[in-house]
Amino acid sequence: KDAGSLTAATKATYLAWNSIHLQYKVPWPLEIILSPPVMEKYNRLFCFLFLVLRIQSALHSLAKGLGVLSRMVDMFGAYEDPSRGQQMRRSLTTVVFLRQRMAHFVDNLAFYVQVDVLEAQYTELSRR
Repeated sequence: KDAGSLTAATKATYLAWNSIHLQYKVPWPLEIILSPPVMEKYNRLFCFLFLVLRIQSALHSLAKGLGVLSRMVDMFGAYEDPSRGQQMRRSLTTVVFLRQRMAHFVDNLAFYVQVDVLEAQYTELSRR
């Protein structure tokens, strides 16, 4: 989604989050290894990781809201309209399972980037 299709408040938030970048003044002799093009690649990787972690946080926060919604659906089904409550419960169950699958994927992606990519590269660099 691009910033052009968002509301003004959401657009400001979108632009603020996407303006965060990794900056580091590399001291000599590390600047031989960590040249500006290499640092730009690390910056892009950290920006991607930051985005993944923001999505991870949003998905975990959504779980709390779905729990509250689940209790409201149960109350609606018990007191108002049992058949409509069952229909709402089925729809909510689908949403909960989708959120769980998305959270599982994003959790594993975040773990992969942090451990298998960044940590492995750091270990390799520190051996040199």
